[in-house]
Amino acid sequence: GGNPMFGHPGVGNGQSLDTPLGKMLRINPRQADTRGTVSANGAFRIPPGNPFPDGTVPEIYSYGLRNPFRFSFDRGTGDLWVADVGQNDIEEVDHVTAPGQNFGWHVKEGTFLFDAGGFQLKGSRSDGFPFANSPGSPANLVDPVAEYDHDDGTAVIGGYVYRGASMPGLSGHYVFGDTSRRLNNGQGRLFAFDADHRSAVTADNTIVELRDAPLDFQLIGFGQDSAGELYALVFGVPGPNGTTGAVLRLSQSGS
Repeated sequence: GGNPMFGHPGVGNGQSLDTPLGKMLRINPRQADTRGTVSANGAFRIPPGNPFPDGTVPEIYSYGLRNPFRFSFDRGTGDLWVADVGQNDIEEVDHVTAPGQNFGWHVKEGTFLFDAGGFQLKGSRSDGFPFANSPGSPANLVDPVAEYDHDDGTAVIGGYVYRGASMPGLSGHYVFGDTSRRLNNGQGRLFAFDADHRSAVTADNTIVELRDAPLDFQLIGFGQDSAGELYALVFGVPGPNGTTGAVLRLSQSGS
């Protein structure tokens, strides 16, 4: 994070291994499982395989994130997928494939170089300055597997890789969305991309909108049932109140 009135601190929460903020944390809360080391507060254990077991925050599994919302495991492969809400321009989806990966915030936003002091992308607002073209920038930062800018939404909402049976055309696709095309206008969006056969080139991932028009609600989350079918959690405008909340089951047109 960082205070929008003053930009960001020199290191930033996402790049600092001395704070749990801006991270994915991995813990084992099961008291009967004695693998790993006991946490500082004694409430859980640090699983073997965490990348920074001797660090200030041994719970850290991956870092360089801004506001992960939400994450899920693919019930078919066990892969971990994270939707990370951007700040100025870029919303992204990350694929966590190994411990210790650094997804770049606040050095970059999506695949674009981020000027933390100036509180904006390098270059123009619409396309930024590709991080890969930035000499002297940190190495080994992991790019998102999908991204879009704020012409198409305001805040990414993480979902699931679809493994159900009722929508065969979406099998193996990561289904996710955006809370609203414009802030507080009740136009949530549903997206998907092929997680099983995605391009190795991050920028070439194709994001498909699953409806001809946005929802008539704001989108706040997704759910998955025991059969792998998906549900959208929505509410009315301007925010959660009264009886405006609803759970919508995703289905193909006409089903």
